Amino acid sequence: DTFDSGPRSEWQFVRGNWRMINGAFAADPIRRGWSIALVDAPPQTNYRISVEVLNFDNGAVRIVTKAQDGDNYLAFQTSAGESSLISVQRGEEQVIARGDGAWNRREEIGTKHNLIVLVQGNILFASAGGKELIRISDQPKTGKVGLAVQQNLQRFDDFRVEEVK
Repeated sequence: DTFDSGPRSEWQFVRGNWRMINGAFAADPIRRGWSIALVDAPPQTNYRISVEVLNFDNGAVRIVTKAQDGDNYLAFQTSAGESSLISVQRGEEQVIARGDGAWNRREEIGTKHNLIVLVQGNILFASAGGKELIRISDQPKTGKVGLAVQQNLQRFDDFRVEEVK
């Protein structure tokens, strides 16, 4: 989804108020938790998610994978300080792995970052700008994919999900 004409009709807004801001997809800040928007993923367990994140306040964003709903999913989370892989089960979060952050705190507001999550069977690999941030082994399963943001002004553009052979 390029979001050029707004989000496509396939998006499911699980939590938060999602809207377009200057041609990018964003969520209004909420008091607690994460704003989450999901879309169906390919039925295969091998796929690649890529998205451009426009950094407007150094806050965290999530690329959601293997989601059953807004309370059960796996997510690659990154911000200015660090990256992590988060397992969310029944709303309870557990950090599975940690890595470097996708951007630094001193960069210019509005800088774009290309984030990629590659799921191949039981391997999940996350990178930013071509730099590997996290790689783990996980249970191969399917589910929805999407985006999440928490009390910040990050914006998304060019969200793609592609089957990987």
